[in-house]
Amino acid sequence: MAYELHELLDIIPENELKRVLSYKYCELDGEFMGFTDIYKHLSMIIPKHFTVIDLGCYCAAQCYYFKDHARYIGVDTYEGERFATENTEYYIQTIQEFIAERLNTFDLFTTFAICSYVPDFDAKEKVRNAFDNVYVFYPARIHSRTERR
Repeated sequence: MAYELHELLDIIPENELKRVLSYKYCELDGEFMGFTDIYKHLSMIIPKHFTVIDLGCYCAAQCYYFKDHARYIGVDTYEGERFATENTEYYIQTIQEFIAERLNTFDLFTTFAICSYVPDFDAKEKVRNAFDNVYVFYPARIHSRTERR
C-alpha cells in the first residue's frame, strides 16, 4: 500500500501538493491517503472513454489516476482546496443530492461510479441502485443485517 501512495505522490505536481496540503482545513495525510491502491487498480480496468464519478472524493488526490479518462467528477460536501486535472469537475453536495439532481445528465453505459470509504449507509445503497457500473466499499460493518431491513 505504501508503494501505491508513493506512486500517486510522484504523479501529482509539487505545486498542487503544496496548494492542497497547506490549506488551513485540510485533514489529508499519508494515513488517509493509504487507500489509494483501490483507485489505482480501478483506473487500470475502467475504460478510458468512461466518465468516472467519485462519490465522497474529499480532496481527490486520486483524480490523477483518472487523468486520461473522459471525465473525473468528484462529489463531496467538503468546500476546501482539491486536487484537479484537466478533466476534473467537482460538485459540492451530498451523494444523495447528486444522484437526485444530476444522475439523468450522464450516459450510465459509459459512467463508472466509485463510493469508497464512505460510512453513510443510505448513500452507499443509493449509489448501488443508481449506477450500472459501480464499486462500493467500506471496510467495516456499520449496520447489522437486521438494521438494514
